[in-house]
Amino acid sequence: MAEFEVTRSGSSVRVAVGDEIVLRVPEVPTTGYVWTIGTVDPALRLVESAFDGPHSEGDGPEPPPGAGGERVIRLRAAAAGEAGAELALKRPWETAPVETFTVHATVT
Repeated sequence: MAEFEVTRSGSSVRVAVGDEIVLRVPEVPTTGYVWTIGTVDPALRLVESAFDGPHSEGDGPEPPPGAGGERVIRLRAAAAGEAGAELALKRPWETAPVETFTVHATVT
């Protein structure tokens, strides 16, 4: 199983069944804006969606309150074919996103 990291919206990747696509997008949840999963085609399966916040470095100072991090979303290629996923950056109570993030996968 291979792992493919994607950090740019609109990216395309070629993967094999069983491979994972890891989406990394910046997020500052204290603003109320969080990445949500809009659509994931059936050839891909959502494995995980987690926030990875800032970390202090050893003896370094703690990160400032409200510091951002990144949303890490893992998708597993489950079946051969063309597939895509779309994320939306929005507040939970709003309907329209302020940003979207898409990825396209060719699964062999």
